[in-house]
Amino acid sequence: MANSILDVPSAEKRRDLASASAASPQTVSRLWLIDLVWISALIAYILLGVPYTPFHGDESTLVYNTHDYAAQFIRRDPNVFDIGSGAVNPMDADLMLLDGRVHKYLGGLFWHLGGYSETELNQPWLWGADMAFNRENGHVPDDGLLSVTRLASAVLMAVGVPALFGIGLRLDGRFTAYAATLLYALAPALLLNGRRSMMEGSLMGFTLLTVLAALVFVRRRDVGSAALLGLSGGMALASKHTGLMPFGLVVGGIGLGLLAEVFIQKALPVRSLWRSAALLIISGLIAAGVFLAFNPAWWSDPLGTIGEVAVRRTALLENQTAFFGGYSGWGERLQGFYRQAVISVPQYYEASPDWQAYIGDQIAAYEASLWKGLSAGIVALVVLWPRGLWALWQGIGSENAEQRLVHWIAAVWIVGICATVVLVTPLEWQRYYLPAITALCLLGGLGAGKLIKQSLTYIRQSRQSGTV
Repeated sequence: MANSILDVPSAEKRRDLASASAASPQTVSRLWLIDLVWISALIAYILLGVPYTPFHGDESTLVYNTHDYAAQFIRRDPNVFDIGSGAVNPMDADLMLLDGRVHKYLGGLFWHLGGYSETELNQPWLWGADMAFNRENGHVPDDGLLSVTRLASAVLMAVGVPALFGIGLRLDGRFTAYAATLLYALAPALLLNGRRSMMEGSLMGFTLLTVLAALVFVRRRDVGSAALLGLSGGMALASKHTGLMPFGLVVGGIGLGLLAEVFIQKALPVRSLWRSAALLIISGLIAAGVFLAFNPAWWSDPLGTIGEVAVRRTALLENQTAFFGGYSGWGERLQGFYRQAVISVPQYYEASPDWQAYIGDQIAAYEASLWKGLSAGIVALVVLWPRGLWALWQGIGSENAEQRLVHWIAAVWIVGICATVVLVTPLEWQRYYLPAITALCLLGGLGAGKLIKQSLTYIRQSRQSGTV
């Protein structure tokens, strides 16, 4: 019978435990100090590049959206969220229902702490007008306000660094953790969008926390880990509606993995399946509760609002694809994925060629700076990702039940999110591909970690045999 999570560890696991036990406290302390310095350096790199990031018109709209923070926590006016009363104009109703809420509140908190007031907020960007009109008529935030609300997004992107480090540690150890976080913190597309005053930074950070929480859950399977999974998943969903994808994938992955452990591997008793199912339901309820807490416009009719949001979202995507041109087949979808998620050259603006004239100088300065990042690109496609996929496959076939589940959940998230992005993305806007790029950072880090381990093993064996 294969090993249960509760059984005696495998021989390989016992060797790892013995090695860890033999390590002196000074060695362990030194390792964690190095980890902390590494994580801090990557976080600093993300945050220090914020002031140099080229502007996007949607940032104006997201800064405008922080009126919701003022309405709820400063003015305490619940009527502004009563979209059914007819008192809310259609544009604001769309923004309340379709846009993520975390940045609206955190961005508002940041400008509040930074000494700004609601009267200093700009109007939303007018896409039918040029930069001069928008700037002259109050549709562009001033530099200080823009920087402080950008910081709110970048901080949450930076939260993804320690979260991804924890994922890498649980998946394959420190080499994977270091490589994955380096790929994440240097990914040009992630940096550009995560540093902007938009929803993407919070989506990245809470997505990675959700995956980490899932790995913690398969080890502990208790109320605390279920609550952590629900909280992080709810925050990902409240960051942007696409946060439902990673939460759904890891919860589904846990369920399928535990079914396999019970009925195929025979490594867990059936009663543990019922307990785990109850805990996953708790996670789902907590995630739903967190999402609703961030969305007061849903409070009067949560179930009915789901249908209304679906209608509005469908209309938005149809309008975007009709105006800008969407994909016409699988070939175009795969090509778009290759360009935006694999090659991943930063897309500074999506639609209007006029934006090159508006922010061309900002783009040139950013590209010439140290803060633009560095893409793994073709190297990851050819070398790192195939090795990472093979490592996932090997891990799923491990003798140790916990390692099987950890690798299975990682595989479900990585493969599932990439396939979902290809399937549902209607047009080639890079921000829609960021969930896949985030997952590919872990896959590339796993591949790099395995290659580093193999290289060091080869060098060690060669030295012992006298060939080096």
